[in-house]
Amino acid sequence: MKKLHAAFLLLMMPCLGLSASVRTTSYPASVRKMNLQPGDTVCIADGIYSDVRVRFLGHGTPEAPIVLRAKTPGGVTFA
Repeated sequence: MKKLHAAFLLLMMPCLGLSASVRTTSYPASVRKMNLQPGDTVCIADGIYSDVRVRFLGHGTPEAPIVLRAKTPGGVTFA
């Protein structure tokens, strides 16, 4: 059980603001205007988003990818 909690915390760290380059948005289309750098994490606020196209420019690296994720796992639906 402790391993499960540790894994969960590691997955949630970027969205909890424990990383230096975390951005949270309620407007997925706004990701395109962000100046994303290697290691950045973008958290999309929970919700159902209809007719939205998420585009972003940026170049991550294998060591520091650009991560796009839901604020909470399973909390974002694109319909």
